[in-house]
Amino acid sequence: MGRSLLDCIAYRGLIKQADLDAAIEESLSREIDLETLLLDKYRVPRSALGSALGEFYQCPYVSYDERTVIDPELLKNLSFDYLRRSAWIPLKRQGTVLDIVINDPHDLEKGLDIRRAFPGTTTRFSVGLRRDIEQYLLVATGQANGGSITEILGELVDEAGTERNGEAESGEIDENDSAIVRLANQVIAEAYRLGASDVHIEPYSLHTNSSVETITRLLDMGCDSFNFADAMLGVLAMRLCKRICSDCKETYHPTQQEYDELVQGYGAQHWDKLGVSYTEDWTLSRGRGCEICNHSGFKGRVALHELLVGSEDIKNLIQAKARTAEILSVAMRDGMVTLLQNGIQKVLKGLTTYRQVRAVAIK
Repeated sequence: MGRSLLDCIAYRGLIKQADLDAAIEESLSREIDLETLLLDKYRVPRSALGSALGEFYQCPYVSYDERTVIDPELLKNLSFDYLRRSAWIPLKRQGTVLDIVINDPHDLEKGLDIRRAFPGTTTRFSVGLRRDIEQYLLVATGQANGGSITEILGELVDEAGTERNGEAESGEIDENDSAIVRLANQVIAEAYRLGASDVHIEPYSLHTNSSVETITRLLDMGCDSFNFADAMLGVLAMRLCKRICSDCKETYHPTQQEYDELVQGYGAQHWDKLGVSYTEDWTLSRGRGCEICNHSGFKGRVALHELLVGSEDIKNLIQAKARTAEILSVAMRDGMVTLLQNGIQKVLKGLTTYRQVRAVAIK
């Protein structure tokens, strides 16, 4: 980092001048990257340091974002060790415009290297921290410890059965940390590492009543059971049902009949795992109706999920062309939560009503 940039950091009040001088001295004497010292030892916030870099270099600051997938073609003729040492990476290409993230946009030698590597392009620079650039490199080349595809699929089971913090109030689903996004990134990274010539991720939608029925439907359509079982990672079924309006939501004590309907819908053999008993203080939620929801009692949508993971037992059943009921039994034994069960869980959380769940989850 140049002295004028360090002065800019000190001027912003990110670090005391005495600490900055000590960091510079330690960096030189111990041959430690100054950025690492500022972030780890002196606790300079990453976003604040990045913002200072953007102001100094007069270009956008780009931090690491796991949702960004780098086209492997951009890295095809570039050495990983060189990019790591030089601290730059091609982020994306749109026509003849190439977006580069680099730790020093003023470095003329690196600029010449980039133009030689990508002739005929217009380079658009953004500044990034060295560790963020390195993380992009690790992920793009499949060397990051982001979890295997199987591990990420396991996280999807949790996502399918758990509401995100704050979702009940906002009515929106934030996908920033979604395992779905990480799964897509990991598939691309592993394909690049294995030298695949083409990568196709096709979110295919098939209208069936459950994830298990999707399997039998595809087999009925002519899919080879052995090839399908070998390729299947999982099947995700989803429904949207009406969400109780947060502006007029109220709690009430349901009748014994309502409780019994929930138990029957969830399955008496599974209900005890929820730890819900019919007591005098047990409550559910409903919407009174207000101006905000046009007196309907509902505003927004809540998602119901059912994730069938392609375990070895499930794959064996697919290869044997087992009946839907048999596959469902094994899937639930392995912990799968059905659409109806997931909906009832959200009824108990006060997000929707059982009537709305039945309307979309039972056909």
